[in-house]
Amino acid sequence: MKVLKDIKLPKNWNIVELSKLVAENIRYPIGDGDHGQIKPEHYQSEGIPYIRVADIVDDRINNEKLVYISQEIHNKNKKGELHPGDVIIAKTGATIGKVAIIPEDIPIANTTASIGKITLDLSKILSKYLLLYLKTPYFRNQMFRVSHKSAQAGFNIDDMKNFEIIIPPIEEQQRIVDILERCESAMQKSKEANRLTDEFLKSTFLEMFGDTVRNPKGWPIKPLEMVSITRGQYGSGAAGTTYDPRKPRYVRITDINEDGTLNNDRVSPGTDASEWSEYMLHEGDVLFARSGATVGKTYRYREVDGSCVFAGYLIRFKPNTIMILPDYLFYFTKSSAYKAWVESKKKVVAQPNINAKQYGTELLITLPPIPKQKKFADVVQKVEKLKVKQRESKKQLSNLFHSLMQRAFRGDFDIL
Repeated sequence: MKVLKDIKLPKNWNIVELSKLVAENIRYPIGDGDHGQIKPEHYQSEGIPYIRVADIVDDRINNEKLVYISQEIHNKNKKGELHPGDVIIAKTGATIGKVAIIPEDIPIANTTASIGKITLDLSKILSKYLLLYLKTPYFRNQMFRVSHKSAQAGFNIDDMKNFEIIIPPIEEQQRIVDILERCESAMQKSKEANRLTDEFLKSTFLEMFGDTVRNPKGWPIKPLEMVSITRGQYGSGAAGTTYDPRKPRYVRITDINEDGTLNNDRVSPGTDASEWSEYMLHEGDVLFARSGATVGKTYRYREVDGSCVFAGYLIRFKPNTIMILPDYLFYFTKSSAYKAWVESKKKVVAQPNINAKQYGTELLITLPPIPKQKKFADVVQKVEKLKVKQRESKKQLSNLFHSLMQRAFRGDFDIL
């Protein structure tokens, strides 16, 4: 492929095709999983782990929702066999580039056609070094350069064999791994701090308002529509397009994180203002996801999020602050009572769905006195300020990590 030929590297560093770095004692050192032979009806509760793209989370294998296949099915699909230390990478679709290492507690596994697997010669390259390298611009530029654009982004096994890897001596690889792992550890601690902050608000809500299902205080209960200034409003049907700072951000279900914040995947509405002006968000608006795997997810708009328009798979309610405050409503949707309601109302036809009428008339909200809601809102306001600082810290750590990564993989150790 020879795409890294102009990079200047230290002495004893080389650029090597991936196919030259793999173990020679196995049949498929570079490969992918089955191409349709393994189907959901083959899944079982124990046996050989069957790794899917959804099981790759934060560069690791998430064991929580693993499925398994029988030894017999596994034996018929040896091309996708995985062992501890193998590096895997998602090679198609929106998840292209997700990576992980098969851990020691999974002695043998299998995988899908959407995942490429690499069994390395560990005397030439460390598994963690390769995993980190697969996240660099040096690799990702190659990956997207060959990515098939016909149906969806992707690359094949022959592409993967030819990808170029920057290879320093093993001791330098270990040094790079050690440096970047320290930064990753700091990033993980930052993520954990964010999680604990969210848990604090959820526990504060429970402490102040108790079980909103039993409602031991006997507070009034009203459907969401009765405590909203307007009925549920579906969002704009405009298509999203490349983010334009002259336009508002276009908020889609996929932009909303589990903690109710917005991610960095910004787009703008692809039409002019006449198509989306009525869907502009205002302070205190609360959005509810109406369809798909994320049905029930919510987002409370704040002016600090900037100018925003909401998309069609979201439903807007405007809390009537005489009866209910936006912060109380939003954290009510984090309660076990709300989650139980969502599960009971999902309509499984093609996919789960809760429409605006159901949200408006069937979601019952316990209404503590406004002064008590205000005390909770004051706590939320203080915690939100802390979360802003946490997000800034997270951003700085991420920038540091990517800066260190680019420098490390070209041998620039003078600042490391």
